[in-house]
Order: sequence, then C-alpha cells, then structure tokens
Amino acid sequence: MAHEPKSLQFLVEAAAPAGKIFTFKSMFGAILVLTEGKACAALAKTGIGLKLDEISKEELLEFDGAEPFRYAPNCPAGKDYLKIPDSMLESSALLSQWLARSADYVQTLPAKPKRRRISSK
Repeated sequence: MAHEPKSLQFLVEAAAPAGKIFTFKSMFGAILVLTEGKACAALAKTGIGLKLDEISKEELLEFDGAEPFRYAPNCPAGKDYLKIPDSMLESSALLSQWLARSADYVQTLPAKPKRRRISSK
C-alpha cells in the first residue's frame, strides 16, 4: 500500500508517546523522525520504518506485515529500520508503544561525531 509521508507524519504526531518530543526533517522524498536529535523513524511512501534494538526487532517481526524497511519498493532493504505493518497505523495506542520503544532505544546509542566541513579556500 502506498502512503504519503506527510500523512504518516500526522499519524506519528497524533500517536506521540507522553514525554517524547519528535521533530521532522524532510529528506529525499521521505521524512526522518528525530527525538533529541537522534533519528528513530523514517516515513516514506512504503510506510513507517522504526529503528529498534534486536529484541524489539524480533518481537515486531512476529506481526504479520512487518519486514525490513525500504524507502521505495525498488530500493534495497536497510539493516537499521523495520517497517511496521500497515494494520498498526489504525491503532494509535499500538503505534505509540512502538514509537516509544524506538525513541527510547536511540537514546541509548552513542552520539554520532559531527562531520567537519571542508572550507573552500
């Protein structure tokens, strides 16, 4: 099922877990969901992909329709994100639980070092 990333953003905003603040960054036709500056989800025409720890990935894969996330149907699957089943988009409470798990997980990851800008002198 094709999705509109902006519509998925509204769903994520509505299901945002208590105490979690999400910001959104448009990137190459998709939208990245950040919490405290760390990416926890991606919104694309293929659906919502969540960054999760290994145990949560295993649990999510038990849901029918969960699979490795692709930004587009013809793109290779990424290793960091799992696509949530479309059926989960119908339950704000369930979506909220999984968004919280993703947001909590990314806060345990080390910060990525800032990239040095090369000056053009």
